[in-house]
Amino acid sequence: SALAFHWHQSHDSPRALAAAVTAMLQAKNSYAFSTSARFGELALELWDQVPDAQEVAGIGRIPLLAQFGSILRNGGDGERALAVVSLALQEIDPAEVEPAVHARLLRDKALYLQNLGRHGSVELLAEALAVIEGREGEERLRTTLLGYLAGRHLVGGQLEQAVSTADEAYRAAERIGFDGAMSVAANLRGCARVHLGQVAAGLEDFRLSWQHATDHDAQLRYRVNYADTLNMIGRFREAVEVAEAGVAHSRQLGVERATGSILSHNMVEPLIELGEIARAEEGTARDMTMRTLQVFRMYSTMSRIRTLVWRGGMDEAAQLLREWRTTAEAVADVERQVWYSLHDVEILIALGLGDPVRAAAGLRETIEDPGQRLALLGRILLEGGRVVADLRADGHAALAAETAEIVRTAWSSMPAELQHPHWAAVLTAVLDADGEQLDAAIVVAEGDDVPAVFRPLVRLERARVFVADGDRASAIDMAAEAAASAEALGHDRLRRRTAEFIDAAGLHRVGSRAAHAAEGVELTAREQQVLDLIAEGLSNRQIGERLFISGKTASVHVSAILRKLGVSSRTEAAVAQRVR
Repeated sequence: SALAFHWHQSHDSPRALAAAVTAMLQAKNSYAFSTSARFGELALELWDQVPDAQEVAGIGRIPLLAQFGSILRNGGDGERALAVVSLALQEIDPAEVEPAVHARLLRDKALYLQNLGRHGSVELLAEALAVIEGREGEERLRTTLLGYLAGRHLVGGQLEQAVSTADEAYRAAERIGFDGAMSVAANLRGCARVHLGQVAAGLEDFRLSWQHATDHDAQLRYRVNYADTLNMIGRFREAVEVAEAGVAHSRQLGVERATGSILSHNMVEPLIELGEIARAEEGTARDMTMRTLQVFRMYSTMSRIRTLVWRGGMDEAAQLLREWRTTAEAVADVERQVWYSLHDVEILIALGLGDPVRAAAGLRETIEDPGQRLALLGRILLEGGRVVADLRADGHAALAAETAEIVRTAWSSMPAELQHPHWAAVLTAVLDADGEQLDAAIVVAEGDDVPAVFRPLVRLERARVFVADGDRASAIDMAAEAAASAEALGHDRLRRRTAEFIDAAGLHRVGSRAAHAAEGVELTAREQQVLDLIAEGLSNRQIGERLFISGKTASVHVSAILRKLGVSSRTEAAVAQRVR
């Protein structure tokens, strides 16, 4: 690599060109894309200065441009990648160039536009397919193009087209034994089916996808979409595990600025849902410092906003949204999932600012939008429970009732397989403010398949019902549980909401059932360690990892602690711990 710059400084352009191309390809093969890009720029600069440049470089100009564009994309420079492939397309004569070369350049431009969140990819992929239509020997390329086209239909919200195109790609790949393309096609078909509410069929497609994922590209694409899908259907812990494996894989391949960035986002989102906010913050902080492609940065920014809202950093969250809104709206016009993400953070910011009226307006706009509904709507409707609860608490009874009815209707209109039973139990309990339903919701909210933010919320709402029913003793205990849960999660708005309720209802009292439970109880040293970690909000698996014991052993300790303290939940145990 040093030779390229040596010959360049010596004004020996032919030798510098040959060395630059060699260094570019060597760095690319070592996944050092930033280094590779520097040598690619040097090679392009020298090309016109060298007679017989193709012979000297050992590569034609168009293949060089194609390679260089791919290198730039993998290095996170989407704008430059688009400029390079556009230059290549300008320089070819479609009547003279090999159709496959032309089609691949069209494919690359489609991908680079996609990475920048811009229109035009579908048309370019259709053109690429037309260029090789009926040509023998291009079956692999055709199946690959069909897979990319299915992907564009998917992100654009054209779900039925995504299924049919992915199905065509799968059958075409199956005919020629092209496992990687079969994997990608099944993966995309599975995504679209889940969004359409065909969850079981979609998950079967993912099983099929992994079975055929014999190459790195197919494996990474599987992990991107499977982690995202698991998160959408409430399988948060599995989503983290799949995304973590993908992030590690992307680092091995040197594509952490590209595919690795979206995998990092797909790990952060379920971590937020699990209430593991410190880990989520680590992920967003790392990703926000890395140069990446615009669409991937968009998703990272939305995750960053969610963690800021969680912690109460409302000024920074609102500022980030202002800075990115124009770009987000442009990308949302191309990618339906970004549209949902944008509306979701707007609702969360309104809730974080204590403005449930504004949150209700954003929620209603999301529900009533005429565009294609995605599986993501279910999680937003669940958040609608928080909106209704805050409206009621702030005295907006009529708007609360109206919003609750809109949310109920939207939930019941979703495909049955997307109506997560535990989410439904929590949502219905909060919307109805029914004591018995809230008691049941408190139990299911402890599971990893319900977003952690609802643990304190259902307890807070139960405490409100106790007050309304005149049972102040139970209200005191339940409000204390809600406060402890919000504190353990570090959720700023719920912590303040609970404190406001306790103050307004006059529920301060020295001692409660959970607090008294701690008096006179002897725990072993190990049990005390476990109780300390319960108070931090850790799951059994996390407790096991922290103490170097199995999750099953941690579960046994937790059960023993609950029995000794005479409490029925981890949250009550955490309250008891605070007075020990």
